[in-house]
Amino acid sequence: MRARSLALLTILVAVGALAVMFFFTRQDDRTRNDALLFLDRYQGLDIDDPIEERRERVDALDALPFGSDDVERVRDRCVEAHRLLIVAEERGAEARAIFERETDHGRIEESALSTEARASIEAALAESNEALPRAREQLRTCMDDARRLEVRFQPRRRSER
Repeated sequence: MRARSLALLTILVAVGALAVMFFFTRQDDRTRNDALLFLDRYQGLDIDDPIEERRERVDALDALPFGSDDVERVRDRCVEAHRLLIVAEERGAEARAIFERETDHGRIEESALSTEARASIEAALAESNEALPRAREQLRTCMDDARRLEVRFQPRRRSER
């Protein structure tokens, strides 16, 4: 009887160990799938694309429900970086548009700008100038993090092995 109990206990421990291994393997598979999905969408972002197109892609990336905290952190950092870059570009474009409109595309002297126009231009440029260095820093970190995910999870081609 004692031998039978010992055998059952051994089997239960082995099954438990297999269950734990299976759980962690599935967790790693989930992280891998999340990472590959993130990388696919992230690599579709191009800072040279029109702002609206980028905004849609960034919003779509932000909406992806990742189960992996690691991938989610990288995604959040990249989304923030691209949103800051979009803000910087939009506010810079807004300042240029106000200037062009108020100076009739350079036909009116800058000194003739109204106080309100100057304030609007300065505010837009200040926001752009504040967002740009933050965007650069976030993009650098985002790219480093994305590269780490790529190295860790993307399958290498035969020619790279």
